[in-house]
Amino acid sequence: MNRSLNLIARAKINLSLAVTGKRDDGYHTISSIMQQISLRDTLRIRITDGEGVSLQSNVPYLPTDSRNLCVKAALLYLEAGKLQKKINIHVNKRIPVAAGLAGGSTDAAAVLLGLESVFHVFGCDLPALALRLGADVPFCLTGGVCLCEGIGEILTPLESNTSGCPVVIAKNVKGLSTPYIYQLYDGLETPPSMGDTEKIKTALSSGNIRNLADSMFNHLEAVSLKEKPEIAALKARLLALGATGAMMSGSGPSVFGLFQKEEDAKKAAAHLRKQGMAAYFATFM
Repeated sequence: MNRSLNLIARAKINLSLAVTGKRDDGYHTISSIMQQISLRDTLRIRITDGEGVSLQSNVPYLPTDSRNLCVKAALLYLEAGKLQKKINIHVNKRIPVAAGLAGGSTDAAAVLLGLESVFHVFGCDLPALALRLGADVPFCLTGGVCLCEGIGEILTPLESNTSGCPVVIAKNVKGLSTPYIYQLYDGLETPPSMGDTEKIKTALSSGNIRNLADSMFNHLEAVSLKEKPEIAALKARLLALGATGAMMSGSGPSVFGLFQKEEDAKKAAAHLRKQGMAAYFATFM
């Protein structure tokens, strides 16, 4: 066998993120509306006869061994599917690492989808396999916009008329550890109020970006913004540059701003880059 696949792995942002509980196994349950965006990594996978999984990347500090979710995904697929193949993965990363954008999860999902397109082993059971890699991986398989519940594995696709909404993603501090942020969250004396998920659903279905921006919420901002005050400053900066609304994605430290006009979003991203920040223009998918 000698097959080559070229794959796209898109980032996500959280339009809402409520922490709803904690299970006995330590995993937190959530209620989160996740939105796929056009910011993406590209992967090339080569499948040949033999054995083993290898990985290369344009990012020199990216792990290339079993710490990498792409390698884990390939090994898991081969083991669960009782397959013996040699797989080489090249990841061209553009999504920032450890940024709350599911960069590793979406790459792993792309690997699973790519291998499934060749071997057709799991079918509708692929999301259950994906969950073994991480809570965001099932959503990354599905894409679009979904209400994600449980630990992220219960997905409800949502009606949306916001496709193409301009968004700027910016990051000006080092990555944050998601387990550490949840640990800090567990120590809060008074958790944040729930937020109104139904308002976000209505804004999505009506295509009203202003109402969407006004309704967004993220419980983890309660600790991440204290840990990294630069995140709050970046939110304010995006608003000053014309964003209709701005919020941290996931556990941070990336911040996104929603814009009404593509031209304004592109100008804002360019301005932030001139100031030495990592900033990206993207759109809702």
